[in-house]
Amino acid sequence: MLHPDYPVVEGQYELTDEWSLHLPERFNRRVEDGDLYIWRPGLTLILAVWGNDKSETSAERLAWIREDMSPKAYDVRAEDRGELVSLSYRLREASDDNRVDALYAFVVASSGHLQVAFYFDDESDCELARRILGSVAYEPTAE
Repeated sequence: MLHPDYPVVEGQYELTDEWSLHLPERFNRRVEDGDLYIWRPGLTLILAVWGNDKSETSAERLAWIREDMSPKAYDVRAEDRGELVSLSYRLREASDDNRVDALYAFVVASSGHLQVAFYFDDESDCELARRILGSVAYEPTAE
């Protein structure tokens, strides 16, 4: 059951003028501490969009993201989708709730990158999280 006090989002969802993703079911949405939270019971996405103020290449940004990755990360996956490059991994973290190992992901484009943390209570939701990650689209604005 979704929370009645927050907006509901579903389908192709525009995160910014350039970034979007597809939500195959209904989720609530809120902004907290500058991050976008999209959630439904048992699954939470925390999203942050970062610019490229140092004019780094996608390879350079992916390299420092890899350097910051926990040594305990597993199921590391990299994917080159043309203009987009993604890196994702699972990570076990101590928590006081029922969540299973988180999925962290970074989708890098020329003007910046999208950072997403997926937290879920049931391992079966990892497949849904990966589908949402695979739906991330980037369309640069005309300058």
